[in-house]
Amino acid sequence: MTNSISIDVEDYYHARNIELAIGRSRWSSLPSRVNYSTKLCLDLLSRNSVQGTFFVLGSVARRDKQLIKDISSAGHEIASHGFRHHLAYEQSPKSFLKDVCCSRKLLQDISGQEVEGYRAPNFSIRDQNLWSYNSLIEAGFKYDSSLYPVYHPRYDNRNKPLDIHYIERENGKLVIVPLAVLPFNFFGKNFRLGIAGGAYWRLFPHKLIDWGLKRIRHLGGGSGVCYLHPWELDSGQPVFDELKFLQKLRHYGGISKLENRIDTHLKNFSWQTISQLVQDFEASETKL
Repeated sequence: MTNSISIDVEDYYHARNIELAIGRSRWSSLPSRVNYSTKLCLDLLSRNSVQGTFFVLGSVARRDKQLIKDISSAGHEIASHGFRHHLAYEQSPKSFLKDVCCSRKLLQDISGQEVEGYRAPNFSIRDQNLWSYNSLIEAGFKYDSSLYPVYHPRYDNRNKPLDIHYIERENGKLVIVPLAVLPFNFFGKNFRLGIAGGAYWRLFPHKLIDWGLKRIRHLGGGSGVCYLHPWELDSGQPVFDELKFLQKLRHYGGISKLENRIDTHLKNFSWQTISQLVQDFEASETKL
């Protein structure tokens, strides 16, 4: 199994913990650091000769077209993260469809790439808004990588499939590409450990994540799709006093160590874009 590395291109203030503490109304007055932090990601991937998938916010792309062109010219896949970082389940079907259509068209126009993939902000497709898949099919997407099949206060996907799979609707089908999760049994009970990236990579012991990714390969099931946000490499971003202790820990904890950790992961495993992973999946399904 080859893993896939993905980057959710958003600014530090788009992070849910910060948004809840300061409100969206302050976004326009805050200094943007997404160009700087995304280039840290590009440098990290370049020195390891790794191509990744960049899920880009439409609002970021509209403001900084050259950044999107730089990502594309470096050989990386451009995918959509929506337009304004609205959680999918906080939108209506009509507004969600408009959001994903606008972001896809903009990213395609700027990059010259066919945009095949989508990831909802904060993995916000859950049982209450599975209609989102119909909208993604209608908008022309081939795959969705919004499923993190673990328990989280914002979603409960602990019983969802770990493997890449199809879903079919009346208007077509979509490939669902889950994030990396390690299933394990503890005293006769089944559990799942999120090891795909984000705060898990920053706060969990590095050796645990490395062992978990190797264990997934050994088990031969599940997805090896991992992720990070550019702001997770940016130790110079503003610190907000409004955040409570746990919010600060989740957002800022481990940032100083993450670049070295990712560097090690990139060296220890084989990586490809998610679209390549999807192509391999479709080819294997055709043979069955």
